Amino acid sequence: MRYQRDGLDLTVTGNRGVGTDRLVAAATELAAAPAAIDALLTHDVDLETGVDVMNTLCAERRRSLGDQLVLRLVVTLNAELVVP
Repeated sequence: MRYQRDGLDLTVTGNRGVGTDRLVAAATELAAAPAAIDALLTHDVDLETGVDVMNTLCAERRRSLGDQLVLRLVVTLNAELVVP
């Protein structure tokens, strides 16, 4: 599903272990309130940082960085392709 707001694009794809019915329900809720997505994307990092974050979370078996819960970690793979 794709969202557009304030000149920004976001494409949401599937998630391992989550059924299609749950993804459709979540996408429907986000489409009704697109500003709500800001609270869900808690961390937006480059590839190298993303690897470090995931390794830390897995090794220490936790879901937070510092005092902030990681809800969704966005890892930008090709920063040179991102248009500001």
